[in-house]
Amino acid sequence: MSKSSQRKELVPSGRELIWFIVWLGLALGLVFLAKNFLAWDQQGRGIVEGSDSYVADYPVIEIAEDSEFQAHPQIEFTIDDSRRPRPINHAKSQNALRSVAKVSKGGWSPDSTEEAGDARRIYPEEIRWLQNYLNGVEVHSRQGLGDAYRVAKEFTKQVGEIPYARQTHGWGLPDDTLRRNEGDCADKSLLLAELLISSGIEEVAICIGVSPDYKPGEAGHAWVQAMIGGRLWRIESTNGTMRVANSGSPLDRYETIATIWRHTSTS
Repeated sequence: MSKSSQRKELVPSGRELIWFIVWLGLALGLVFLAKNFLAWDQQGRGIVEGSDSYVADYPVIEIAEDSEFQAHPQIEFTIDDSRRPRPINHAKSQNALRSVAKVSKGGWSPDSTEEAGDARRIYPEEIRWLQNYLNGVEVHSRQGLGDAYRVAKEFTKQVGEIPYARQTHGWGLPDDTLRRNEGDCADKSLLLAELLISSGIEEVAICIGVSPDYKPGEAGHAWVQAMIGGRLWRIESTNGTMRVANSGSPLDRYETIATIWRHTSTS
């Protein structure tokens, strides 16, 4: 065999070269899809599924007494002492909601404050949908935690119906948000967290972070995380969708900067 014939056999034909490129592209595409699927699956299941340390990868920020803390070089979240997130008593929260529903039937008056307890500042015309919450709590208590996702979905929908409005007060307490009938992501996340805990969901946290398209100087975002059925869910509080932020981006794509508040039931 001549040297020229050997060289021709070593050089691939045009058809072989095309097939090589096609197969290489398919292989790279499969690798890309597998990588993204694993990342999505890990994010959907939570950091440490079924563990008490499911937010351990992010700093849990203790809210300082000076009422201000820096969560991100470009994002500042301010909480004053009168509106700071507070530990929530499960039984007390349920009783407060039930009292408000009862008081609302006869109309609100100063004489009703003792019966309504902490919820005395909620006016009847602004809490018509609270009975839906209470019904959800009752159904949930009968059917057990297997129904927790359905209840969480209903609560998210109801909180999403509260008009969104950017606030300057930091974090509004749940009764303030209901009384004003408006709130931003911080206010509505705190309200949703209280309702989820009242429904019997044992692990609930509030996280802050930034969008995937974040630019320096933009506002951050707050959302709820809850362990439901052994799976960690990121829950959007502003629009009732659960999984899509008010920016239009999937909430799972947001970068978590910190967990600022967490409740784990000891019951």
